[in-house]
Formats: sequence, structure tokens, C-alpha cells
Amino acid sequence: MGQELPLVLFALFLVVVFSGCTGDPERDVTNFIETNPGVADTAAGLGGELACGAVEDAGAREHCWQKTAIVKGKPELCEKISDPAPKAKCYSELAIKLKDPNLCNSVNGGIVGDDPRECLQAVARATGDSSLCDKISGNVSRMGMVTASKDQCLAQLGASSSGEEKPGEKGECRFDSDCKGKCEVNVLWKRGCDAQTNKCVNTFDTDCTQQNFTVANYGFPGVCTLIVDGASCVIDKAALQAQKDELVQEGNDYTASMQETTRLRQHFVKECLNTLADVTDKFIIDSALMLKKMPTKMFSVLSSNLQKLINYGLDKAIGADKPSMSPEEYIAWTCNMSKVLDADHALLDKKRQLVMDDIAALNVALGK
Repeated sequence: MGQELPLVLFALFLVVVFSGCTGDPERDVTNFIETNPGVADTAAGLGGELACGAVEDAGAREHCWQKTAIVKGKPELCEKISDPAPKAKCYSELAIKLKDPNLCNSVNGGIVGDDPRECLQAVARATGDSSLCDKISGNVSRMGMVTASKDQCLAQLGASSSGEEKPGEKGECRFDSDCKGKCEVNVLWKRGCDAQTNKCVNTFDTDCTQQNFTVANYGFPGVCTLIVDGASCVIDKAALQAQKDELVQEGNDYTASMQETTRLRQHFVKECLNTLADVTDKFIIDSALMLKKMPTKMFSVLSSNLQKLINYGLDKAIGADKPSMSPEEYIAWTCNMSKVLDADHALLDKKRQLVMDDIAALNVALGK
């Protein structure tokens, strides 16, 4: 009665849940599992060995036996599987789950199925028992890759074939993720774990100086620097600071030029308001001399219109015994100078603001 009750409950469950019943519970179970192979997992948790026996399709039935054996931890159910590959898989999975290397003796999957040596290596990994590796003879290869061997088994446990700890195991690595990048001058090296020595080795390099970082439309090279997770290419802050210093000087030049244009504009506005009778050769010469004393650097940032007007005044007022500019010409010239100086002052202010914006962006990149 103890075994019949689970069968009755399970059959009732299937009859209630599965639609399209035929009136034959056993037939319903068979049809459902054959058309829904995934239900073998459910069957395994509901007294599966009884349900598996009702499945007529051989492949589905053996899949059911395998799942039930693994879920319930019953190696004896693996013997109900006739196909060597799934049968070997059944014993291998149970050997790992139960941590029982003796079950590996029953693993014989042929060419495509699990090999007993692969089973021993897997159990050794699960238990940490390096003595199991000594039972592995030769190599198991699949698609040109070694999947099991004594050395590979020992390596996964951090031991050598002599039973000693592998060189570099302490404080070094077992996985690539254990190895942090490093800097060699400005070359960033990514690193990986050498499976033979368990030491971190260089793998891929990046020349940080060839990296381009853009700030405020200026390009900057990179440098290699150490960070918490290893190393990284970051913007060269020395180059950032040098560019900022250059911009600060440029901004100062614009400020000085604006101050000078303000002073000149005030003078030429006043001269523009003079009457013809007020104009003397001295006025003409003094105005020209003011322009001649203008710093060369300032002259280079002025508009071409203002440069032409300045050159015109210098040619007319200086270089001869007497200015060749008439009072009418002088009044017209000073009025034009005041207008163009006003326009240049506004242009210089815009250029200065752009420089200040760039300086602010560089300060952010510098962390200031």
C-alpha cells in the first residue's frame, strides 16, 4: 500500500491537470510525456520511476529514467537505460552529485558519451580530492582538445604532478579575472592567468599615448595609470594643464585688448565731436602716436577694417614734415575709428567668452 498511494495520487494529478483525457490514465501519461519531453523533470519529483515505465517511446522513456535517477539520487535507475551515452551521463551526474567516485566505474559512454576519466576529474573538482587524479591514465580528447588528464585534473586543484602546490599559486591566480592590468611607462597591459604556472602574464597591450581624448574641441593623448581594478588609459592631465595655461594667457590678452580698445574709443569719440576749427596738426599727430604705441600682439587680434583704418591714419599723420590729412578727413577718420573700435570691442568680448568657456571645461576635466 505504501508504494501504491504515490502512484494513485500521481495518476489522479495527471488526469485532473492534463486536458484531452482518453479515460485511460496510463495512456494519458504516456501520450503527455512523449509529446512533452520536459515533463520528465516534473515526473522525477512525483514518483517518476513509476511514470517513466508507462512511456512507450524509448527515447522519451530513457530520458525520463535519467532525470528521475539524478533527481532522486538513485544510481540503480541508470541501469534501466540501454543507450550507452545517456546511461554514462546518468552515472557521471550522480557521481558528481553524490560525490561518489565509485560510480565512475559504471561510466562507459563509448565514442560520443562520457568517459570514466572525465567522470573522475569532475568528482575530483567537486570534492577537492587530488588522489582521484592519480587514477586517470592517458588523456581524453574531443575535437582536438584535452578534456581530461592527470595533469589537467591536478591543475584545476592547484597541485602539480608531484603532489606539491603549483608555483605561483599563492597570491597569484587561478583565473584570468584574478589578474589585474599593469602599466609599463604608458603602455597598458591586460593580463591573464597562465594555467601551467598559475602566474599572471601579459596578454594584450595598448599604447595609451595613441589614445585620443577630446575636451572642448581639443585633443589630448592618454597616459597609463593604476586604478583600483588594475590599470587604465586616462587623459594626460599634464597636457590638459598646459592647454589651460595657454588659454588663460589668451584670455588675458583679450582682456588687455578690450581695455585698450575702450581707451582708444573714448579718445576717438571725443575727436569725432570736434569742429573743423579745433583740428590741428598736433591733434592729428597725437592720435596717430596713440595707435603707433599699440602692442603688436593686440594689433593681430583686431578686425581687418580696424587695421586698415589704423594704417591709413599712420600713413597720413606720421612720416612727413606735416600731416597730409585735412581737418575734414581727420574728423571723418576719427568717427569711423570710434564706430569700428566699438564693433571690435564686442567681437573681442565674444572671443574672450569662448576662451573662458574652454577653460571651464578643462577645469572640469582636471577635477577643479
